[in-house]
Amino acid sequence: MKNKLTSIFTNGLPWGMAFFVLAYAIGYGGNIGQNNTLKIAGFIAIAALLANGLLYGRFSKSQKKLESLSIILNDTESLLLHAPANHLIEGNLMPGKLFLTDKRLVFTTFKAGENGQRVYEWDAATLTPQGFYKSIWNAGGEFLLKPEGDIAIMFEVNRLKPWKEALKGG
Repeated sequence: MKNKLTSIFTNGLPWGMAFFVLAYAIGYGGNIGQNNTLKIAGFIAIAALLANGLLYGRFSKSQKKLESLSIILNDTESLLLHAPANHLIEGNLMPGKLFLTDKRLVFTTFKAGENGQRVYEWDAATLTPQGFYKSIWNAGGEFLLKPEGDIAIMFEVNRLKPWKEALKGG
C-alpha cells in the first residue's frame, strides 16, 4: 500500500504543481482575493495530483507482476541491474522488465494478449549510450542505447540514475 501511495504521489506531483501555478495565476488575475485563490488553487492542485497519479497507476502494469518477470543467467554472467521498464517497439511502449548483466541487456515483455511474452536481447559490449533524459512528468526517465550496426533503442524506467551509472560505467 505504501508503494502504491508513493507512486501516486511521485507521478502526480509535477501535474499538481503545474495546475496549482496555473490556477493561482488565473485566480490572482481575476481579483478574487489571495485567500480564496489559494484555496481554489490548492483544491485544483490536489485533484490534478490524485487524478494523474491514479490514472498512471491504473493504465500501467502492476509492479508485482512486472517484478516477477525473470531471466535465466548463463553460468559465467552476473546480474548487475534489473527493474520494470517500458521499451519502445514499433512505435508502442511495451511494459516489461529490463535486465543488465555483465554480458548482455535483456528486455522481457509482460505477457499480453495473443502475442504472449517476448524476449529481446543485446550484447552489452556493443551498446553505446546515446542519451539519458530525466522526466519532469513522472518519477523516472528515458534512455537511448545504440547497438553496433543497428538503430537506437529506447527504454523508460522509474529510476534513471542507476541505469546511467551502470551503462556509462560510473
